[in-house]
Amino acid sequence: MTQQREACDKWHSDVGPRIHIILEKNKVESSKCIAHYAGEKMFQVEHMSGVQFVVDLAKHTCTCRRWNLTGIPCGHAIASICRRNEDPVTYIHSCYKKASWKRAYGPFLRPMANEELWTRTNLPPILPPVYHKQPGRPKKVRAREPDEKPAAPTGTRLSRSFHVKIKCKVCGEEGHNRLRHRKVGTKRPTKLYKCTKRPTKLRK
Repeated sequence: MTQQREACDKWHSDVGPRIHIILEKNKVESSKCIAHYAGEKMFQVEHMSGVQFVVDLAKHTCTCRRWNLTGIPCGHAIASICRRNEDPVTYIHSCYKKASWKRAYGPFLRPMANEELWTRTNLPPILPPVYHKQPGRPKKVRAREPDEKPAAPTGTRLSRSFHVKIKCKVCGEEGHNRLRHRKVGTKRPTKLYKCTKRPTKLRK
């Protein structure tokens, strides 16, 4: 937090250097646009590619939705702002302004001395709670959140986004793969054990 607060004090304008880089790129894009004033701070912007956009400076919106999502005027909005001879920085969202950064990073963490220098008391030390073994068999499956997907049932594998059924490449059936495939009608070979009888010894 201290680094962010000190970096904010070095800003040369009301917004940070990263926002200035984005704004300069959008200014280059605005040179490809022609803004036509419609009324009530609304403009119809024509791009050199032939696409038209609607910019509302009062609501800080553009039909390309870049300004709506980022809070930084897009190239179409900058073309409209320059049409009114205004500064595009004034139309940047307040969360990027220096005042907002100072409010966010103004409070600081109080420094703390080493534990050996803390004030000693006559109270007993704080210990963790006593562990009690819960009745019943412990759960092996963790509790899932309400919006979390359920666990994969038997015969499926969990992918990154959804459950995928395992399918055998030999028989085409689901629930096993080719390594666990057994041909229909075949059984495991039974081992034959040769019975050898030891000769009995005659007792004398």
